[in-house]
Amino acid sequence: MVYYGLSMNSGNMGVDIYVSFLISGLVEFVGYTFCFVIDRVGRKAPHCGAMVLGGLACICTIFTDLYLDDAETKNWINVALANVGKFGATVGFALIYIWSAELFPTIIRNSQMGASSMFARIGGMLAPFIANLGKIVPGDFGRSLPLMVFGGATVSAGLLSLFLPETNKRMLPETIDDAEDFMNLSEKPRSIEPNENQGHDDPGLEGGTTTKLSSY
Repeated sequence: MVYYGLSMNSGNMGVDIYVSFLISGLVEFVGYTFCFVIDRVGRKAPHCGAMVLGGLACICTIFTDLYLDDAETKNWINVALANVGKFGATVGFALIYIWSAELFPTIIRNSQMGASSMFARIGGMLAPFIANLGKIVPGDFGRSLPLMVFGGATVSAGLLSLFLPETNKRMLPETIDDAEDFMNLSEKPRSIEPNENQGHDDPGLEGGTTTKLSSY
């Protein structure tokens, strides 16, 4: 919802729509590029941090609309804050597909990813209506209302993600029982480590020359 909504709201920022949309696209490119850090720092911290940062930036637009008098300065500050929000939504949108696929156990991963995507599309359907709230509610508050709604939803999603386990460098669940154990945050993560027998000959196999490989 927030990802699509901020893109649709780029024409309501009080500046040239083409310039605003260009900036939004460039910020999106930066957001996707940032996602390459996840193999080093994990999924949880970047997702939560980006979502909360972006949400707070969107919520802060209410202060510029209420307390700044110069229209041009106000518009460009709002553009900057909205694009910080777009950065956070882009990072969250990209990471959640990777993270959620790793959280669902193998036997239900395909169906649950489809169900999650279906509910996400409900948010996508609501996004244009929220982006047009400024045309319904008059005044400065109405102008900031779409970004406040998007910001509140983004901060909520970022904070709720703290309850999910980190999946980076952990053995992923294959069954429902594995998923229940995986969700137990008090359990020590099972890291992926090379099998101690990897690279050695298995005497039990014919010729003793076949390498025993570990599977994950």
